[in-house]
Amino acid sequence: MAVNARQPLPTWRDSGGIRLLSSVDHKRIGSLYLALGLGALAVAGMAGLLLAFDLDHAPFGLLDGFAHDQVALLQNVGALYGVALPIGLGLASYLVPLQIGADRLAFSQLNAIGLWVVAGGVLLLITSPAAGNAERATADLPETFADPLSSQGRQFFALGMLLIAIGSTLTSFSVLVTIARLRAPAMVAARIPVFTWAIALFAFAVIAAGIAMGAVSAVFLIDAGSADVFAFDVVASTEGGAHVAFYGNPSGVWFFGHPLLYAVLIVVAGAISEIVRTFTRARAGGRGLMIVGLIALMVLSILVSLYHLIADGFSASFDQAIPLAAFVATIALGICAIGWALTLMGGRASLKPPLALALLAVALLVVGTILGLALGFVGDFKDATSYHLTALFQGTIGGATIAALLGALHYWFPKVTGRALDPRAAWLQVGLLAGGLSAVLVGQYIIGESNIARGAASDATAAWSSGGKIGAAFTLAGFLLVFFALAGFLAESLKSLASGRRVGNDPWEGDTLEWYASSPPAPENFASLPEIRSARPLADLRARRERSRGS
Repeated sequence: MAVNARQPLPTWRDSGGIRLLSSVDHKRIGSLYLALGLGALAVAGMAGLLLAFDLDHAPFGLLDGFAHDQVALLQNVGALYGVALPIGLGLASYLVPLQIGADRLAFSQLNAIGLWVVAGGVLLLITSPAAGNAERATADLPETFADPLSSQGRQFFALGMLLIAIGSTLTSFSVLVTIARLRAPAMVAARIPVFTWAIALFAFAVIAAGIAMGAVSAVFLIDAGSADVFAFDVVASTEGGAHVAFYGNPSGVWFFGHPLLYAVLIVVAGAISEIVRTFTRARAGGRGLMIVGLIALMVLSILVSLYHLIADGFSASFDQAIPLAAFVATIALGICAIGWALTLMGGRASLKPPLALALLAVALLVVGTILGLALGFVGDFKDATSYHLTALFQGTIGGATIAALLGALHYWFPKVTGRALDPRAAWLQVGLLAGGLSAVLVGQYIIGESNIARGAASDATAAWSSGGKIGAAFTLAGFLLVFFALAGFLAESLKSLASGRRVGNDPWEGDTLEWYASSPPAPENFASLPEIRSARPLADLRARRERSRGS
């Protein structure tokens, strides 16, 4: 008589939630990064909407000056460090091994540690205003080292920045090693997809800026306990007799922030390239030039940290050098735009929501390039407190980032989940986002033309003209539309996860290897790989099948 083997009792590790949270699978880590970014998006979106309501009620805003600055800080750091960076790292963790034919991510434990370190840093950053952070929305740290980091909120902020710098560096290192060492044997450099090239450059920029920001944040934390540990100022004289302490103004805190902003644009450009090529069924026009443009953008992004030195009048020479560097950066983006145009002209575009969002991002980048040249032309740099700069960074660069990353999420959602988003809801989101971002850009530019400074929403003494009020109304309407678009995407994503239409491996007929894997991919990613002869292995595979049918 056979005796049934005794089944082991389930342990706490067997629950689905614990397996997800303790996993080192790059796909689960990438999914958690994306979930972190979408969660922070809800927080930053609410903060932005509150600021728009406050602006619309100027000059007697809904918030007093201190509360306004705390909410502005929450929006700024939430959008950049809580949304853009985790989504970029999530796309990198999830997609890079799939695009290069690897079965895993190198140093997967480091990638998992990086996720939770970044998550802890984001949590500290978005809670720092509630703990009583800096008095200004730029998150300035003390004016001199004689004033130590006594505020708990400032310590939260500095520790959060340190954790984000460490965690993002760990994940970026893992991604770079994967691209260098684990790609399929036939995946030589000339066959690596443009998006993977963009992720590699993004990871390199994050590591370069993250090391510097980690050191700066560590200095801030050490100095919190003693006012004389680093009791020195980095001072430079100017023609007007002014002086700047490096750690005492925003250039210290945003040394990581502004390079990161432009590093995220590298991911944006890579996602646009992938989407445009897929929906035009054309080869990436000017692929080599596009990669060169991305490399130039990565190198020049490091120089953006000098932006605040111009605003603070560090030296007259910088007023000429940095706008020139910005001009060169626009050339790098222009090279990418030429590649996108060649790709669009080389094929027949099939307009789907991901492509519409990518084209919206391209349009905003073009407007941003024109506006940036107008604001930063050598010898004609605008006042750093002008609302024109808000229009540039939020209306164009921020808007393009939102549109492109949302397009990327629409594009890869079927691969990650195995389900499709409702196209009617997707088109509604496209319309709301296009109208909202346009209104925000126009409104903020009108406020700038009315000579109203940033941060004046809660200043009862500010000279708010009728034009400024019209601009504020446009801005509020735009933020509302953007908020509804993003809320609609989150709601539709949850709905599709539960009951969306199931899709196969390749619903878009993409050209890169991730579309050869199942949707969602298996734990080992691939059971086998197709022959890789170019950067478009699936297009080559379809062509071979067509020829075999015809013969």
